[in-house]
Amino acid sequence: WAYKEGDIKSADKEKFEWLNRLIESNQNLSDPNEFLETVKIDLFSEEVYVFTPAGEVKEFPQGATPLDFAYAVHTDVGNHCIGARVNNRMVPLKYKLKSGDTVEILTSVNQRPHKDWLKIVKSSRAKSKIRNYIKTQEHERSLSMGEMILDNNLKREGLKLKDLIKNGMLDDVAEQFTYRNGEDLLSAIGYGKISPKKVISRIAPKEEAPKGKKDSLSPIEEIFEKARSKSTNKHAIKVRGIEDLLVRFARCCNPVPGDSIVGFITRGRGISVHTRKCPKIFESDPHRLVEIEWDLQETAVRKARIRIICEDRPGLLADMSREIRDLKANISHAQIGTTRDNKAVCLFSISVTDVNHLRRILSSLEAIDGVISATRVQKREV
Repeated sequence: WAYKEGDIKSADKEKFEWLNRLIESNQNLSDPNEFLETVKIDLFSEEVYVFTPAGEVKEFPQGATPLDFAYAVHTDVGNHCIGARVNNRMVPLKYKLKSGDTVEILTSVNQRPHKDWLKIVKSSRAKSKIRNYIKTQEHERSLSMGEMILDNNLKREGLKLKDLIKNGMLDDVAEQFTYRNGEDLLSAIGYGKISPKKVISRIAPKEEAPKGKKDSLSPIEEIFEKARSKSTNKHAIKVRGIEDLLVRFARCCNPVPGDSIVGFITRGRGISVHTRKCPKIFESDPHRLVEIEWDLQETAVRKARIRIICEDRPGLLADMSREIRDLKANISHAQIGTTRDNKAVCLFSISVTDVNHLRRILSSLEAIDGVISATRVQKREV
C-alpha cells in the first residue's frame, strides 16, 4: 500500500521493513486466513492497521470506525454505508477499529450521510467527504426552496420564473446583487440571505408613491407580511433565518417545542414542521427536507394530545382536571370512553409550553390514585 502514499517517513522505515520481512517470511503459506491470523498484531500505538476481506491493509488514526474504512475504500461506499462486519461479526458504525481487524462494509442505496457522522469518524478524508456531501445537499435544498419562494411570488406579479431563467434576466439581476448567476441567487433566497422582495423590486420595479401618502404595500409585500405574522413569532420556529415564509405544524405528529424537528418544503404552503421520528418524513422526498429549529428566544404555546387510561371511579376526572390546571395547562378538548374491561380512556387536548412541561403533566397524572397510564398521543385521535 505504500506506493499510494508516496515516501515513507524515515522514523517509520524500520517498522515497515519489519512488516515487509514478516510478509516475505509468510509468502509460502497456502491458506490466506492463516497468513492474516499471523499478522494480526498491534503494529504502532498511534495508528490502527486493518484488513479488507481480500487481505489489503489500510491505515487509520486511533479511534477510527467502520465509516472511516468505508470512505477509504470509495466515497460511494462511505456515503451508502449502513453497517459493518468486523471479524465476521456485526458491529455498529461507532465501533472503534483495532489493529488486525478484518472489515467488510455493508451498504444500501437508501443510505445518506448526515451530520452525526462527523462525530463518529476520525480520518480527515472521511470528514471532508461527509462535509462535501452535506454542503451539496444543503445547496440543492436551498436552491429548491429558493425556486419555490421566488416562483410563487413572481406569479403574484404576473411573471414566471422559468421565463426569467430562459431570457437571462435572472442572471442579470443576480449580478446586481453580486452573485455569480441566477442559481446562486436562488440558493441565497432559499438560505434566507436575501429577501425575494428585493429581487422582485429589481425585476418589476414599482412607481414611487405620491408624497404625503402613506406607503402602501404591493400585493407581494402583503403576502410576505401575512406570512411573517404567521411564522417565526407565532410558532417560535427558525428556518435558516428566513422570515418571509409560512410555517405550519403537521397534524400527523403534532410537534411541540423541545421535540427534535425537521421541515418539509410543501408545494405552495410553505414549510411543514414534523418531528424527526414522524413516519411521513421517512416516506418523503429527502431533497425537500430542510433543517429547522425552535427559536428559544420566542415563547409559544402548543396543543398536545394525551391519553389517560384509568379506573372508572367517581371524582377521578375532577382530580385529573385539577392536576392539569395546577400545572398551568388548559384542556381545550376532551373525549372519554371505556374499554371492554371497564377501564376509562380519556383523550385530552391540552396547552403546553414545551415537551418538558408535557412530561411533568404526564408524570403528575400517573401519580394520581386510579390512573394506570398517561401517555402522549402524536397521531390524530383528539
